[in-house]
Amino acid sequence: MWIPLLLALPMIAGEIPVTSRSPEARRLFLQGREKALNFDTSEATVLFRKSLALDPDFPLALAWMGKLLQGPEGVAMVERAASVARQQDFTDLEKMTVDVLLAEHKGEDEKVRKLRRELADRAPEDWLAQFQLGVQSVYDHKSQAAILYLSKALKLNPKAAEAYNYLGYVLVQQGQIEEGIAKVKKFVELKPQESNSWDSLGEVLLAAGKLDEAENAFSKASTLSPEDWMSWMGVAYSRFFRGDWSGGRAACTDAEKYITRAPDKLAVGLVLAWSFLAQGKGDEALRGLDAIEKEALARKNDFASAWTALERAEMLVEMHRFDDANRQLALAATRGASSKVSGEERNRLRRSALVVQARAGTAGMAEKALAQLQGELAAAPSNTDLRGLVRFSEGLVAMAQGQPEQAIESLSKCPDTLFQCRLELAKAQAQAGFKALADETLRKLGQANFRDSLHRGEDPSYLYVSAALKGHGPPGTPGR
Repeated sequence: MWIPLLLALPMIAGEIPVTSRSPEARRLFLQGREKALNFDTSEATVLFRKSLALDPDFPLALAWMGKLLQGPEGVAMVERAASVARQQDFTDLEKMTVDVLLAEHKGEDEKVRKLRRELADRAPEDWLAQFQLGVQSVYDHKSQAAILYLSKALKLNPKAAEAYNYLGYVLVQQGQIEEGIAKVKKFVELKPQESNSWDSLGEVLLAAGKLDEAENAFSKASTLSPEDWMSWMGVAYSRFFRGDWSGGRAACTDAEKYITRAPDKLAVGLVLAWSFLAQGKGDEALRGLDAIEKEALARKNDFASAWTALERAEMLVEMHRFDDANRQLALAATRGASSKVSGEERNRLRRSALVVQARAGTAGMAEKALAQLQGELAAAPSNTDLRGLVRFSEGLVAMAQGQPEQAIESLSKCPDTLFQCRLELAKAQAQAGFKALADETLRKLGQANFRDSLHRGEDPSYLYVSAALKGHGPPGTPGR
């Protein structure tokens, strides 16, 4: 266990040092880091490159630059940062900060969480260490820990506007909608010219069901930074949730005009494809994936081509074409085994594919997928997203075995943002005779108005689920 050892490690006073041979490189790095924290990857990349031009062996700049790059190039840059930091006279906590980013890129889930906790404990006066552990807690669905560490960050640095952003999200997820909106409005007040603050306001307004206000906030964000593609997606979702399919797709097309990074282009293309499936136009949805795949293969982007095969498998499951879905899963596995796919990307591919396998296969295949996911969770027990996938798969196995009440026990433990799991929970509740509970589960799901976390590499799954629940898509509930 690492916790007893931590007690013997020294704490530092003040912030973790940022060491560079060039004061100007350090200044540019800090500006770039602030942009990166606000998801302004384009401007952050420019600033990091300028910083590295002045100090090519600046470990933190190398590591953060690598964080923004995909695949082996990003891993190589962070590995170089770690090598430089070890060979030269940098502080232990600077080295540890680089190690966190390297572990992220390699997909070493447990190590990331351990190092984040250690950084926050050893540097209790560093606002960024507290903030990043708070963000990790948000993603791990640990709301009280998130509030604790984000509040610490704000106490240390009242101008840490991004902390208000995540606090707002946590409160909205807890059902404290107006309080959450108020926190994000504080974010806007502190950074009125940053697109991400307006984008965040749009997201919490979306969750509150204030679709027109949300679209206005997203539009403001896209005006401030047209290259902020997630803001355009906010406009798209505001329209999709109103059943305005053509208007939503027009916003996606606007986003594509400004996109320069391949992962962002992939995300927008997937939303366009899934919007057709959500509307009940399966053939058009599959043709959209064909176009994405063709470009990915031409560019030799192994991750994008593998992920497209996985997305096609998911669509085919929704269309009840299970044999075709399993063939696509096999193709995704072959492509995902490429050395050009990073460990973090390989983890996402493999784990997502196992859940699709549990949905698409026989009871025996579902059990096999579950066993593999349980093995991964044993190696990374702190990964709550992975734990959610295990609970989902447990529920799918129980449903395949005709045991809805046992399924309810597992499915009810999925995070609220694992939407297909919540949908399966409603199905299990209905089959077990708990109609009122099933109706309430579907009501909450339909009112979530969640803009899928595309910037984190997640699927546009809520877009599809929402369409049927709001009556804007084909009849019936998806996945039934």
